[in-house]
Amino acid sequence: MKFLPIVFILSINFFYTQTFEYTKELNVNFSIYDETNNIKNKIISEEEFNLSTPENVAQAFFFASSNKFLEKIYFNSEIVTTRDDAHYETLRNTKSEDIRLILLDKVTYNINDSEMCYIMFIVKIKNIDFVFPTLLSLIKQDDKWLIYNLPNQQDIRDCLFWFKPCVMMSLINGINTNDDNLNKLISETKTNNFLDFYKLNQQLIKWDSKNENSIKFTMAKDAICPYNSSTKNVKNKIIFNGIYKDVKILSFENNKQKNYFDILKQVDNGKDSIVLTEMLEIGDVNPIQSIKYYKISNNGDKKIAIKRINNKKNIDDYILDFLYLFEHLNHKIFEDLSPKINDENSKTKIYEETRGKYNLLNITKLKKLFDSNISLFKKYLEE
Repeated sequence: MKFLPIVFILSINFFYTQTFEYTKELNVNFSIYDETNNIKNKIISEEEFNLSTPENVAQAFFFASSNKFLEKIYFNSEIVTTRDDAHYETLRNTKSEDIRLILLDKVTYNINDSEMCYIMFIVKIKNIDFVFPTLLSLIKQDDKWLIYNLPNQQDIRDCLFWFKPCVMMSLINGINTNDDNLNKLISETKTNNFLDFYKLNQQLIKWDSKNENSIKFTMAKDAICPYNSSTKNVKNKIIFNGIYKDVKILSFENNKQKNYFDILKQVDNGKDSIVLTEMLEIGDVNPIQSIKYYKISNNGDKKIAIKRINNKKNIDDYILDFLYLFEHLNHKIFEDLSPKINDENSKTKIYEETRGKYNLLNITKLKKLFDSNISLFKKYLEE
């Protein structure tokens, strides 16, 4: 999948939006279910369903009795893949003792002040060889868990779907085992000493069905652990590549911007004259804003100033990185570093060292490069 920048011109103002990537070390908790807690039985009545745990959502997802009910377990009901009447008829006619949902593993983590989860399970139906493997991505909203897919997470989804639970636990744990091939895989898929799902998925892509590692470490054949392991839970960090949600960069070249005067009121200190120049907005609900403007004193002296508007208690580091760069650099750098073909900017050191997945601009890499070699950014520095 490739992402392309979109540029809109409003009056003679500049409104710029593109897809930006970030990288962070993310705390995760990985758990493997065992025979004491891994079975979810068929539910007949909708009154029996509840969404208070990820395990219950997995149960509700597979045993949903109608498309109408299925919509209730999605964060966004518009993306539900509906099932035909034959599916529901088969489910109703299958005896409870002939169908079992078996939980395999679960990953929980927190991002953007939200509790998130991946849960993996299979379903066994009598006289059917296929086991219906399913991976759900969930978010907690109030007291309910709902199906919700973060963008740009194909690497982690593919790996969690294919690797055997005990193998995934060892990869996340990052400690050598008694298996030399697994130790080699652990070593080759680390970044900064933590599992990097991008690297792991690149290894997975290379393996064909006859590859020794594929047979041994993935569920292409079965989910049986290839080595002795009594560990059922591990906490560690992983390398997480994410996408900023709803980023807008505006340049106020005159006061014809629709909400120019509303924004002006938020920064006006009643003493100096104020001229808005640029604004960064991150998020769709209660967005974080950074407004850049000039303060002009009575004697004509002009000084650049920043006003942040934020209603969130905690701001993740990757958002703080973006705010910092925007507040110290001209907005043109984000345009120059957007993915382009046969463009002079693509040959620069800044461009080459700030590429993320799919050739996107990675803000984390940009901040790291700015901190280590500010001289590269001379033409973009705000005076």
